[in-house]
Amino acid sequence: MSYDLTVYCPGSPTVDEVRLLVGNTRGLHVDPDSARDTGVVVLRGMKRGYSFTVDGPFSVEPVDLPEEVVAVLPAAATMFQVLVEGTQEAEIPYGVRFARKLAKACHGVVMDEQTTDIWPQPRTVKAPPRTEPKPERRDVWISWLILEEDLPADFLQGYLRIAREVLPESVPVRFGKYEPLQFRFDSSGEEGFIDEFYNDDSNGWDIYYKNPPPVTYGKIEAPQLSAGNPFTRITLVVDGHALADSPLRSALRRFFLAVATELGAVYASAEVERHQDMGRVPIFNMRPPQWVGFQPYPLWWVWAGPRLAPDIGRFLGPSAKEHNGGLFRAFSDEPLDRDALTDVLGPENLPWIPAEYSATYTDHQMAPLAVASVIPEILRNREPLDLPPGIYNPPRKA
Repeated sequence: MSYDLTVYCPGSPTVDEVRLLVGNTRGLHVDPDSARDTGVVVLRGMKRGYSFTVDGPFSVEPVDLPEEVVAVLPAAATMFQVLVEGTQEAEIPYGVRFARKLAKACHGVVMDEQTTDIWPQPRTVKAPPRTEPKPERRDVWISWLILEEDLPADFLQGYLRIAREVLPESVPVRFGKYEPLQFRFDSSGEEGFIDEFYNDDSNGWDIYYKNPPPVTYGKIEAPQLSAGNPFTRITLVVDGHALADSPLRSALRRFFLAVATELGAVYASAEVERHQDMGRVPIFNMRPPQWVGFQPYPLWWVWAGPRLAPDIGRFLGPSAKEHNGGLFRAFSDEPLDRDALTDVLGPENLPWIPAEYSATYTDHQMAPLAVASVIPEILRNREPLDLPPGIYNPPRKA
């Protein structure tokens, strides 16, 4: 574990300025063997033992600022993370002192991530709390699973093209591999987005992106062929309140089917988030990640691609529609969560798929107790590829 502090600055200090500040602090030294562009390892004392690490600088957008920081430093543009790692509890005071020194030098503030306390304490009286309640979040999670052997070589270009043509709100705005997201699509473009996806020495490719509502979050994860996991997974989160608008709902449905058919998804689904057990997903990290079974509750939308429809098509019912060789079932017009869908469908139509096709869970259990007893052949893990240690996938992009 580590003790974490975050320093927010209104300007853009550099890592060289951090090194200089460390060198000017009595008893602290920059580790010369760990020089890097995005951080400093700090040693302390005559023996120069490890004390803490400063990671950064990272650009930060106003939308990513915690409320506690916005209240005292709404103009924060850069952040550093001061981490006292491992079991070095005696070093925590030194990390705290340096974080405060860095904040003072950049006219910023420190947030203690363990307590959310801010230093220095604001001198102004906090505004009274909002009297009107915030509307309850109602996110719709959409996911597509694509087998490696079906994945088009230019699938990222295809995904972005479909987004531009069908659902412009889903075109990435900010993207990257870690928070805070470091790139903007309007300046980096499609090429920058694709380069960042493949920017990983181990070929363990992935990318995340954030947008303003109605499409708020996206994620694209490559398979782990070294572990026998053959699925590329695309995830999109949409503000469910916005889907009361029928034209947007229609556009999202066209986008869902276009991605499913043009990128060759074997399975896709859409569901309204319910926080109690959103972790019950078909792909679970059971060492290795693998298909564990279909969700054991009704979903808003289900797509079975041409290679899966012969196995589960009969369970989608007569209201399922054929689409480019696959089957699509909308369990309701407007997005409903599983409780509402259960009431609408009635016990005679549930479960939507036989229990043996779903993993076994207990109440409030995220991880399955057991995988499904029936897994269609097309969804089973493959034989792991024999790749060098630390390499997940063979090169896909030069």
